[in-house]
Amino acid sequence: MKQKVSLLAVLVIVASILLTSCVQQPSATNPPVSNVTESTPVVTDATTAPVEKNSTGKVVVRQWEYSADPNAIAISQKMVEDFNAQSDTIEIRLELIPRDVVRQKLMAAIEAGDPPDLVRFDLPWTPEFASAGKLEDLTDLV
Repeated sequence: MKQKVSLLAVLVIVASILLTSCVQQPSATNPPVSNVTESTPVVTDATTAPVEKNSTGKVVVRQWEYSADPNAIAISQKMVEDFNAQSDTIEIRLELIPRDVVRQKLMAAIEAGDPPDLVRFDLPWTPEFASAGKLEDLTDLV
């Protein structure tokens, strides 16, 4: 049972990675976001940014996570390790961000044009990020 759950989690991560690389960038007419507070997937146009590769030629995907729960961190790290061991083309680099700064750091990264490829954030942030054009609905791509 645990293997099925782990496999499902890895498949969700893979699907998220693959789908985020196909998303169009929000237009420049979107207003800048100020005082955003919580989290969901943030997507930018991966086709215009240079693709980072590691020494073995794998595409590097930056994933930001935050949690104060050591068990949740261990689960995220294990999922990333399992995915990286199984993937010949993609390497996920997990970055643990302190919860009290993740929102500010994410906004700064978005404004600087260097957001992570994947990020987990709080659900209440979703309307703010979405109304500012910082999220992409992936429903049609799943």
